[in-house]
Amino acid sequence: MQRHPHASARPDRSAKHGFTLIELLTVIAIIGILAAIIIPTVGSVRNKAKSLQCAAKLREWGKVVRLFGNDNKGNVPLIINVSGDTALQFYNPYFPKVSENTTGGSAQAADYWSLCPTITRTASDDTQRRYYNFLSPTTGKKNAASGSSVFGGASKSIDYYNLSAAKNPSLLILMLEQLPGSDAPVTQTDLATKVKPILNGADSTLIRHNGIIYVLYLDGSVRPRRWEELEFKPGNGLNLMNDPRFNL
Repeated sequence: MQRHPHASARPDRSAKHGFTLIELLTVIAIIGILAAIIIPTVGSVRNKAKSLQCAAKLREWGKVVRLFGNDNKGNVPLIINVSGDTALQFYNPYFPKVSENTTGGSAQAADYWSLCPTITRTASDDTQRRYYNFLSPTTGKKNAASGSSVFGGASKSIDYYNLSAAKNPSLLILMLEQLPGSDAPVTQTDLATKVKPILNGADSTLIRHNGIIYVLYLDGSVRPRRWEELEFKPGNGLNLMNDPRFNL
């Protein structure tokens, strides 16, 4: 008996089917959820890496200042290198060599090590490099007049101090982050104008590291600090002349 040709027909399982609308929407929703989780995490990791680079640069400054002091009877000038004035490029030879071009001309090592990685620098002006600066102690510092033999006849007067004069190296601030645009050392009274704006100022574009800055101490340690930890608060026998953060 001959069967009808359609009697035993079965669905062709090899036939190709496209995704349904529900399946496509499900996949898109999953991708969106994953993106919402991953993208902020990547940004956070990138910012953390830049903050660690900032701390590492300040730590390198601590090593360089020590090396310079060892070669100069313990005397260390409180000035960031100045491009174009070879007499004031004290620390430049002590830094690791860098190939990054920071100015559109030849890069100086100290220029590179003075840039906070969290900031996109656009100006070529030399002063715009100074994102880190020395703290000028309230007491204990000295001054080498222009032409003084202390630093080989430098062309301008320079504040400095001797490393051996510091009574509390772990408390004395050597360098810290500041607003760019000044080569004069930061004094305690400058903190409100040169440092506070990058901690909790009104202009959010100036704030670095989520409201902290990195501070280099004379013992070589680098620590994160908030404004409340830097602000001078007299009391319990403490005054501006004996605060170990600002005095030798």
